Amino acid sequence: MSHEVNIENQGAGVVVTLSGVITGSELTGINEHIYKTDPDKRLRYQIWDFTNVDILEMKTEDIEKLVLQDMEEAISNSNQHVAIIGSSQTLRGVDNLYHYISDCWVKTGFQSKSFSNMDDARIWISNNQFAEIKKCV
Repeated sequence: MSHEVNIENQGAGVVVTLSGVITGSELTGINEHIYKTDPDKRLRYQIWDFTNVDILEMKTEDIEKLVLQDMEEAISNSNQHVAIIGSSQTLRGVDNLYHYISDCWVKTGFQSKSFSNMDDARIWISNNQFAEIKKCV
């Protein structure tokens, strides 16, 4: 696995660029690292770029763990947007399952959406960065 984590916008955003073979445990480790390096709770958006991923090895349990990490973070730092970029062939529905579980479990301000390219993801982030997220209950 190869990954790069770039903090941007004075800590308000993070871009995770992934390549090669990616496992669920690697993703949860990166996610945990992102949250631990944001003690001031400035993070408002995340962009996860799977464009150069060859194989994504994730189980339902891995997705659940990611969502649980997000749910814990949302307690003290809500109103975040998560953009997932990648082809449907690479993501194989993992993104859709993440969106579904996240919508059900994280009710305090995480919104996620999938994109096929970085430009569309950044437009969505910029249009929604300061909008309050409302969840149905």
